[in-house]
Amino acid sequence: MKFLAALIILIIFVLIAKVFPYKKSASKPSKHFEALKLEYKAWEWKFALMILVITVVSAFLIKPLLAFISSSAIAPGNSVYYVVPEANIWFVPATILGLAISIYVIDYLGRLILKYRMAEYHHYTNLKHGYDGSKFVKPITWFLLAVAMVVTLGYSNNFISIGEDEIVYHELRTISPKSYSFDEIEGVYYVENKKHDDNLVYDPHYYLEFKDGAIWNTLTGLTQNEKDQEIFKFISFKANLAIEKVPYLEK
Repeated sequence: MKFLAALIILIIFVLIAKVFPYKKSASKPSKHFEALKLEYKAWEWKFALMILVITVVSAFLIKPLLAFISSSAIAPGNSVYYVVPEANIWFVPATILGLAISIYVIDYLGRLILKYRMAEYHHYTNLKHGYDGSKFVKPITWFLLAVAMVVTLGYSNNFISIGEDEIVYHELRTISPKSYSFDEIEGVYYVENKKHDDNLVYDPHYYLEFKDGAIWNTLTGLTQNEKDQEIFKFISFKANLAIEKVPYLEK
């Protein structure tokens, strides 16, 4: 699995170099690459560290805001229980946004710190990696912002509303919510383990399966944690189905 991930990353960088090739022009700094490397290699690592720090800090600042907005959603009037993604799930879009922000911040800080030498630094990194960063950075930043927006909208619409007579479920990958009667529930499960790297790891969670194949797995982040037991007992009672305790569920 790790080899496959490394191979995919390598292919991505090769494609970037093909799509955004760096062509040295006469107006570019004329220092030899080894001289540029001696002068700017340390700065490349410093800027990489800055990107990491800014991304992490931004993620920790943005995540509570997104979680607060999500938790402030108004539940339908007939809801007994209304479940939205837990707070930590918002680290995903927050981190993507943080990375996009860090790219622009680092560009500003680089010009502030290196000043007129920034052109030489860009020349060094372009020669080293084989692609023109000035053509690549803006598209990738907009791509990250678009992905963050899609993920945020997806999580914002992800909820399950459990009432006295029906369950309204908006899955993460669906456009609109769907209503289910309790008779449409196939099974209610308490699962003790999850699979990680082909091994079973103890991580108890609840799993609800509907007859049309839709599932609600609390491991996905749509959970109220300490109230899950109460919620699933309510569902079990309404559906007239016992909660089945299983070591692992292969679905």
